[in-house]
Amino acid sequence: SWVDQAVTPAAMQNLSALSLQLGRMDSAMPDTATAMSLAGKVGQSGKIALEGDIYPYSLDTKFTLTGFVQGVDLAHLAGYSRKFLNQVVDQGTVDVSI
Repeated sequence: SWVDQAVTPAAMQNLSALSLQLGRMDSAMPDTATAMSLAGKVGQSGKIALEGDIYPYSLDTKFTLTGFVQGVDLAHLAGYSRKFLNQVVDQGTVDVSI
């Protein structure tokens, strides 16, 4: 389970069946990309899949990712809608392509 108590109500989501694959990493080469892929389930019926390159040893946060989030229940993320949109979302799902 994942919980973010920085918002009210706390944002929470169950993540399961996660698969993370990382390519070769070399701390001596901080500007070299590392291939990454992530897939899994979010909540009851949501899905997530991301793939691309990350730079784990770079001084700056750098990444290039593509993928999707599909069927994620927004009710569990109502704290974000309240904080950033000044609205409460109490039902619905979201599909996002990145």
